[in-house]
Amino acid sequence: MKITVCVLLVLWLVNAAAHAENFQTNPINSFDYLKMILVLAGFLAVMYGLYKLLHRAMGARGGGRYFKLIDRAPISPHAAVLLLQVGERYYVLASSPKDTVLLDTLTEAPAPLFPEPTLQFKAVLDQVRGKIRES
Repeated sequence: MKITVCVLLVLWLVNAAAHAENFQTNPINSFDYLKMILVLAGFLAVMYGLYKLLHRAMGARGGGRYFKLIDRAPISPHAAVLLLQVGERYYVLASSPKDTVLLDTLTEAPAPLFPEPTLQFKAVLDQVRGKIRES
């Protein structure tokens, strides 16, 4: 909210400075400011909606101050297996719309089935640049 007010103030000052010399002959209509505020509010609403949509689409990991969702694997359209970390312990849960069931308690994190890729984008880019320079 503070950022919006600051942006509006800066826009108002820029607009006033640009029209200062012909202010007596062509005064700025207050409807222009209303249009500017509505366009800015619409833009911010669209940006917020896109943020929420992308946040949901990217499958943001849940977590709070006391627990962390490590992984989620869907097993049907409405059910999933969850790996949840609480402190030093890990819990394997089965979650469905009707119920959530504790399947197992682990004292250490299980090894990932699919390890992170070791090839980084920068390394690939450097390889491509090297091949281009050689030819």
